[in-house]
Amino acid sequence: MVRVTLTRVLMGVIGVLIGVAAILSPIYCSPTCTEAGDLYPLAVASGAILSSFLVGEALGLVPAILEILLGFTAALMGVPVSDTLETLALLGSAFLMFAAGLEVDLELLKQHALSSLLVGVVSFSAPMAAATLGVWALGYPLQEAALAGIGVSTTSVAVVYAILKARGLLARGPGQVVLASAMVADVVSILAFIAIAVETSAALIIYFASLALAPPLLSAILRRLPEQTHEAELRFIIAVIVIVALFSEVVGVHAVLYSFILGVAFREALHFRVGLPEKIGGLVFGFLSPIFFVTAGLHIGGVHLGALLVLDSIVLFTASFPLKIAVTHAALKKAVGVNDLRLSTVFAARLTVSTIIAYTGLLKGVLSGELAAAIMLTALAATTIAGVIAGWGVVEAGLEAEEEAVVSLE
Repeated sequence: MVRVTLTRVLMGVIGVLIGVAAILSPIYCSPTCTEAGDLYPLAVASGAILSSFLVGEALGLVPAILEILLGFTAALMGVPVSDTLETLALLGSAFLMFAAGLEVDLELLKQHALSSLLVGVVSFSAPMAAATLGVWALGYPLQEAALAGIGVSTTSVAVVYAILKARGLLARGPGQVVLASAMVADVVSILAFIAIAVETSAALIIYFASLALAPPLLSAILRRLPEQTHEAELRFIIAVIVIVALFSEVVGVHAVLYSFILGVAFREALHFRVGLPEKIGGLVFGFLSPIFFVTAGLHIGGVHLGALLVLDSIVLFTASFPLKIAVTHAALKKAVGVNDLRLSTVFAARLTVSTIIAYTGLLKGVLSGELAAAIMLTALAATTIAGVIAGWGVVEAGLEAEEEAVVSLE
C-alpha cells in the first residue's frame, strides 16, 4: 500500500512539474519557442496531455477535465492555437464521435424502444427547454440559446454503462432499458445540435443521401478486408474518417454526425476483428482525444472572463442540472420501475458531447465565446458533482472508458 501511495505521489509531482513548465513556457521560452511555428503549441499541448494523465492517475481524476483546465490556463498565459492543433482537434472530435457511435447497440434500442425513447427524450428535452428559456431571457438569440440548452442536456453513455456494470444490472431488463435510454438521450442531443446549427443548402441533399448509403457500404467493405495485413483495417478507418471530415467541412457541417453514424454502422464489424478496437482506442484516446480537449480549453481560455460568463454559467447550471436529475428519476420510476436517485443523477454527467458542441459552435460562429465557455464550465461542474453524488469511483471509470478505450457493450 505504501509503495502504491509513493508511486502515485511521485507521478503527481512529476505531472505538476510538467504542467507548470508547459503553461509557463511563454514566460521563459518566448520568443525562441514561438519562432518554431506550429511545433510550439503542439509541444505545449503534449506536455498538458502527459501532465493530465500523471496528475489524474495520482489523484483519481479524469484526464479530460484536467486537459481542458490546462488548455484554459495555457491560453491565459498566451499560448496560441495553431492551424496544426485546429486540424488535429477536428479529427479528435470526429474520432471521439466515431467511438461514441460504437457504444450504440441498435438491437438493444429495438428491444426496449418505447420505454427507452420515453426516458431518453424526457431526460434530454426538459432540461434543454429550461436552459434554452433561461439563456434566451438573458438576451441571446433563440438559436444560440437552443444550442446552449442542447450542450448542457446530453448524457454520457459510458458513465451510465459503467455504473450499471458495477452494480450488476446489465443482465436484467431494467438495466438494459436504462442503458438504452442513455443512448437515446445521447443520439437525440447530437441530432438536435446538427438540426439547429446547420444551414440548409443544396449540398446538404448530397450529404444526407451519402449519410444513408455510405456507412452500410463501408461497413461491408471493412468486413472483407484481410485481417492483420499491414494494419489494413486501421488504415481503412482512418482514411474514411479523414475523408468524411473533409467532406463535412466542404459542405459546412461538422463531422460529428457522420462520424457517429459510421461508428454505429461499424460496431458489429469491429467486434469480429481481434484487437482492432484496442488499436483504435490507442490512436483516439491516447492522442487525438486529448489534443481535442486541450485545444478546446485553449479556445475557451481566450474568452474574456467577466460577469457575463459567470451569469451564463449560473443560469445554465441551475436550469439544467437539478431538472435533469428530477425528470430522469421520474421517468425511470414510471417507465422502468427503477427508483434509484444515484442512477438518475449519473444521467447528468456529461463531457465529450458538451465539449464538442461548445467548441464547434464557437468555431462556426453560432455561439458566443462567453456562452461556449459557460457550456464547458457547466459540463465540468455537472460531471464532478454527479460523480460525488453517485460515487466518484464508478463515474470516473465510466469517463475513462469514454476517453481511453472503446467501450465493448455486453
